Amino acid sequence: MHVRSLMVGVSLTLLMLCSCSESKKNIDQSFKQSFEKSFVKSCAESATKTGAPEGKARDLCSCVAKNLVDTYSVAELAKLTNTDDPESQKIMKQAINSCK
Repeated sequence: MHVRSLMVGVSLTLLMLCSCSESKKNIDQSFKQSFEKSFVKSCAESATKTGAPEGKARDLCSCVAKNLVDTYSVAELAKLTNTDDPESQKIMKQAINSCK
């Protein structure tokens, strides 16, 4: 009987861990979608203000955003908001160059 209780406990724990893992995956996916959408909007607005054609700016910004969300974790993406950080600048330059 004690082994059976232990097995039920282990099964419930594994089920909860799977649920947490699935929730984290959903949260990460939501964050990345939001990041991509916000990034494209902000990037394209900035580019067009400096004279870039809107369509070309949106295409480049979309490519860069896709590259970033496909390559970096949520934590790494969150750090990219610090545009003064040399590492963030390096990552952005790499993403831009990969889309040219």
